[in-house]
Amino acid sequence: MRTRLCSVEKTILEMVGNMKNYFMKKTLRAMLLLYALFAPVSTVGAADEKWNAVIQFILPWISRLGGVVILIGAVEFGLAFKNDDAEGKTKGMRTVIAGCIVVAVGLSSTTFLY
Repeated sequence: MRTRLCSVEKTILEMVGNMKNYFMKKTLRAMLLLYALFAPVSTVGAADEKWNAVIQFILPWISRLGGVVILIGAVEFGLAFKNDDAEGKTKGMRTVIAGCIVVAVGLSSTTFLY
């Protein structure tokens, strides 16, 4: 929270203090609140750059992890197919599908994060 008021905020507060109309006071107070909420902050750019660097490092690993899960599921399915094990086949296919979901989330997350 900022402690010092800039010239725009001081001007608006002076206008509110001098006004007799209740509606205008409320309007100017709302304008001051909106200005305070949406005023540019200088540290946002640096934090945003750090966040983007972390995301760019993590996103490829999510897809790679999904690929490993797909590989494990495929091996499990192949071994169950060799042994004619129905429950093992089902478990292997579920693992493959879970890996596909992880890969899809990793690839589509760039749509939502940028």
